[in-house]
Amino acid sequence: MSRGFHRHLAIALALLTLAAVPARASEPVRPWTAVEPARVFAVASGSGGVTLATLQAERARLAAEGAGAIVSGSLRTGAEAAWRAEDAGPAGPAGWETSLGAISLSTSWTVVPAGPAYDAAQRALRSLEVALDALADAYRDAVVDVLDRVVTLERLAAQLALAEGRLDLALRSRDAVAEQLEAGTVAPAALADADLSVLQAEGDVATARADVAAARLAFERGYGVAVDALWAPASDPLGALGAAAAAVASQPPLALGPDEFEAALAASERVNEAQRALDDAATALGRARREAGVTVSLSASLVNTGDAGRIAVGAGWDTRSLQPSAELSYDPWNSASPQTTATLGANLSWAFGGNDATAVAQAEVEQALALERLLQARSAAALELENLLRADDQARRTATLAGERYAQRLTQLASVQVRADLGQVSPLDLRRAELDALDAAQSLLRADDQARSARVRLEAALGRTPSFDPIAAALAAAPTEVR
Repeated sequence: MSRGFHRHLAIALALLTLAAVPARASEPVRPWTAVEPARVFAVASGSGGVTLATLQAERARLAAEGAGAIVSGSLRTGAEAAWRAEDAGPAGPAGWETSLGAISLSTSWTVVPAGPAYDAAQRALRSLEVALDALADAYRDAVVDVLDRVVTLERLAAQLALAEGRLDLALRSRDAVAEQLEAGTVAPAALADADLSVLQAEGDVATARADVAAARLAFERGYGVAVDALWAPASDPLGALGAAAAAVASQPPLALGPDEFEAALAASERVNEAQRALDDAATALGRARREAGVTVSLSASLVNTGDAGRIAVGAGWDTRSLQPSAELSYDPWNSASPQTTATLGANLSWAFGGNDATAVAQAEVEQALALERLLQARSAAALELENLLRADDQARRTATLAGERYAQRLTQLASVQVRADLGQVSPLDLRRAELDALDAAQSLLRADDQARSARVRLEAALGRTPSFDPIAAALAAAPTEVR
């Protein structure tokens, strides 16, 4: 905060003691002292966003395992049964006839870093990385949201206490006006004004209570647990409010060099998605060109028949899939005279016509479109990051201004206190000045909350660990695979 705020910090601590409750100066800074980091993470883990991201990550993991298998294949066999009637004639005798099929094993091998199978495996791995990043982001967002909701409840509790203090002041002021009216020193309109002030204060109290109840219900609906399992309101909300305001410290400007700015752009989810689309477009273009050109396929087979049945082994490779394949077939049920046959084959194919040429042209256009989208994504990400930087700076300045206003209120309260000690100010005016100072403290804390939220969003965009200790401590409780 500015020098003006620090100049009045000692006065703040003294005036917190002078305000209605003597124990306020010793109240610990809340709500951070009232929440346990491990419990925050446990509650955040129950959010719908985390559950959804966890399931998506598991789906991506299974897809990556399936697509990345080096060997895939199938084992098959079969059986047939046929029945012939008595009048089958020369086809054979009447009755059932059964036959067993050969046992066949077909395999394909993903051993070359190219081709459709390899491309599919790489896409699955990228999807898994994206899903794990999304899971980590979901945990971070849930932790931040849990703490934000706790802070909101803390502020609403203070707002309710302030509203109740204003109501008490309004009631006491109305009683004083009623006595003055009986003494004939004020007009009847003054009492009507006092009654209106009481009604307004009662409405403010009712609104504050409804806000607290709504925030509690929203927390329970969002995380499936009551907020009391994580946080308990302060026994003295106004004391906690004053202590927290006195402990507010300014955030230094966030220094961001050109290299880190570029790194943040490269790590942007928007840019990463566009980069993945460009990579996929380049892969599709290469595949279209291969399919439109000359295709070479090689094959080899070895067949052996004998008393033990028929055994066949085959292998193949082509320039489209770029992956070798092999097949083994064993038929033990049909023996034959011993014989071994080996076969080698080579085939060339060339596709021609408008369809293949058009497919290559379309793939080239898709790649150009993906490149343009990447450039636009970088521009949009740069603008978004610049907006976050400006929002962080503006929120920090707003918090500094709120600190100055709070310091001025403390100075005014000190003056009123001195005059009250001399009998020049009524107790009602002193109480009003105390509540005004607490209102300023509430405004300071809300501005500080906004500054912290802006800094957290900026640090998330930069890929930094949150500088705010309670958030960093809660995130440190996350399992390794989601950090």
